[in-house]
Amino acid sequence: MKKILSLICIVFSLLHSNAQELKVNVSVKAQEIKTVDPRVFKTLEQAVEDFYNNTQWTQDEFEEEEKIEADIQITITQEISTTVFVADFVFQTIRPVYGSNYLTQTFNHIEKGIQFEYQELQPLQNNVQNYTDNLSSIFSFYALVLIGMDYDSFSPQGGDDFFQQARSVVSNVPTSSGDNSWDYKGGVRKSRAKLLSDILNPSVVDFRQAFYEYHRLGLDVMGEDPEKGRAAINSAVQKIKSVERAIPNSMIVKIFADSKMSELVEIFKPATPEEKKDIYDALVKLDPAQADDAAPLKR
Repeated sequence: MKKILSLICIVFSLLHSNAQELKVNVSVKAQEIKTVDPRVFKTLEQAVEDFYNNTQWTQDEFEEEEKIEADIQITITQEISTTVFVADFVFQTIRPVYGSNYLTQTFNHIEKGIQFEYQELQPLQNNVQNYTDNLSSIFSFYALVLIGMDYDSFSPQGGDDFFQQARSVVSNVPTSSGDNSWDYKGGVRKSRAKLLSDILNPSVVDFRQAFYEYHRLGLDVMGEDPEKGRAAINSAVQKIKSVERAIPNSMIVKIFADSKMSELVEIFKPATPEEKKDIYDALVKLDPAQADDAAPLKR
């Protein structure tokens, strides 16, 4: 009987592990911190990784090869006390392209100068329903945004449910959290509330449709028909350019440019001069700061 129960537990464990949606690699760097035991940051690294990879965020079942792969880099830049730190956070996700071995970046975002409190072995909790601490809310928020962006790349506005849950995370954070990156009204131009507002803004629905077309009608058909795929990608980027014109300084458009700039340059290197000009002009509009990166298409 004990053997049967053990077997059931093992099978359940395997099924449960396959149910998780995220496959996240976390790196915590703290070279500038000299007084806190480095073990604290290794513990944080493992805690964040376990939090993402061992939490079930959706009702869908994912096979191992279907999991959403992400990298999270945390660079500790300042020590306020032995338990309070300032850090830069980088969140990146990739998505496989149908019919190829190519992986495309779907999200690339940096948050700088985020203050948080962490004690060794402090548990991180899913803060979708209730607020417990600021760090848990940050990681819960980005789990939902990363999943939502991935779902948007496979179906039109497929990430709605996750963005709405991310909105709940934002709503649950009290003003006493001490982190003004939650507050769009507080004048933080690149706040989490601003990012979510941009994603859910009805005026940005064309961006989300274009994001889907870029991946499913563009990248996913490039292997079979490069010209057709490139045309769909160009059309999608032109739609996103129109969104940027209508809503200048949109965070989600900037994140798209950061994620896709080098990829678009490579995709359009073999294109016609007319196509190159179209995509170059669009990329410069999306992010003038990256004009030099788009320059190969200008030649």
